[in-house]
Amino acid sequence: SVPTYNNSTATASNMGVLSSGIFYRSTSSIKYKTEVEDIDYAYSNALLKCRPVWYRSTCKADPAKHGYWGFIAEEVAKIDPRLVHWKTVEITYDDKGATVETPLEAPEPEGVQYDRFVPHLLNLIKRQGEAITDLQAEVAALKAK
Repeated sequence: SVPTYNNSTATASNMGVLSSGIFYRSTSSIKYKTEVEDIDYAYSNALLKCRPVWYRSTCKADPAKHGYWGFIAEEVAKIDPRLVHWKTVEITYDDKGATVETPLEAPEPEGVQYDRFVPHLLNLIKRQGEAITDLQAEVAALKAK
């Protein structure tokens, strides 16, 4: 759906639209996965380099005075390109209204896959919990002396 892809908003949904205009859905079932392994801590640690921002959206569907929190796709792509939606095709229309797809020479970061941050954040939270438990045990041992 080219019109849907070109009608952007800063709010997210649980579906995606490829730059070619094709709808897709995000899946989580094991039946769609192979070679499953735990996230390496280095990938989760890298997310701490992301710069949280506040901004106003220039998308037509968004209220001009409304503010949003988020990240900049180009910045996130430099940290981990798997956390970004990529534009690979430019969609235009010819004189007869037919869709014209022109592949981009290089993919462009288009949006952040915010849902993909959750596994990394949980990984960081679990490690912080373990560190807190260790520190509490040390404090208790020191108090006992």
